[in-house]
Amino acid sequence: MFPEHIQNFKPQIYLAQSELSGPGADLLKKFFASIKSNEFNKAMEQLKKLRLDFPSSANAFAAGYDLLAMYYYLGLYTNAVPLGQALLKLNPGEPWQSSIKCFLAEALLATNESKGLEKMVKSVETDGKLGPTSVQKSNLLQRIAQNLQKEKDVPKQLQTLIAQETDTTKKVELLMRLAQSYESQGDKKLLLKTYEQV
Repeated sequence: MFPEHIQNFKPQIYLAQSELSGPGADLLKKFFASIKSNEFNKAMEQLKKLRLDFPSSANAFAAGYDLLAMYYYLGLYTNAVPLGQALLKLNPGEPWQSSIKCFLAEALLATNESKGLEKMVKSVETDGKLGPTSVQKSNLLQRIAQNLQKEKDVPKQLQTLIAQETDTTKKVELLMRLAQSYESQGDKKLLLKTYEQV
């Protein structure tokens, strides 16, 4: 299922249509018209309608991809994450897969979820019809590495604050944040040890 029509929406964000005719093609044409007139809410509703009305069509997949691109562009990361994950479960192949992985990684990074991102982004093929470029991939990997380093530094900073804190309520709040930090890092031993101190 290779996209028959690709449109450059914004710098380094491409929108696609799987089939120029067939189920859902008219709704995708309306979507592209709404995008041109900057009617983003209307455009997203058209994509959702296409996915509901023609769920197993090739254009329904393209509508899901375009909706993911819109969520990313509009900063609706909490919407982008489950949609991106659902699209990847469909094993879309290239050029879809690499672009979806990058949108998903960006959304997860924006919501401070870094676990497993580096591996996912390293598997991304670059310079395909839907992107990303090798520069985009490199920049994304660099930001993921920086975020992972910040996450590693958080427990040390929290431990220092906990040691200095005299107010019991504030100390418990800091311990809970420390436990959450260990949980996000997957360190069950330190997580349990921290909960014992609460």
